Amino acid sequence: MIRIACAALMALVLFPVSAMAADTSVDLSGLVEPAAQIVVAVLGAFALWLARKAVDAFQERTGLELDGQLKQRVDDALFNAVQFGKAKVLTKVKGRQVTFDVRSEVLRHAISYAQGAVPDALDYFDIDQSRLYDLLEARLGIDLDLDGDIAGQPA
Repeated sequence: MIRIACAALMALVLFPVSAMAADTSVDLSGLVEPAAQIVVAVLGAFALWLARKAVDAFQERTGLELDGQLKQRVDDALFNAVQFGKAKVLTKVKGRQVTFDVRSEVLRHAISYAQGAVPDALDYFDIDQSRLYDLLEARLGIDLDLDGDIAGQPA
């Protein structure tokens, strides 16, 4: 995680204008529905397996033997329940807008890294999180926190 934060910060230092000129949010909406389908399919298969094991355990403990027709009806009911749940989940995630702001994530990691690497120095110089933003802005010459100024000076 520290390597990613350092690499992202280095990219900001090497390519600051192009990195900040463009929109830094990434749209992940196209991945939500396929990911939900995969997760629901895996969970559904697990639920069916677990239910079949429960039926087998019931038969073993009670000594009752379910006939083939009853087993098929239970299996069908479980399959339909899983399909119903899948449809409900996919309806909820369909069309959802999911974005990830890379800039704020990079800044969060950079500030976290600085606070973890030199906490005594930050305390000694009385540097809080907002001051750390200003110092990063001054160093890079970019309005990182999008407040309209760079390190307290008009942009």
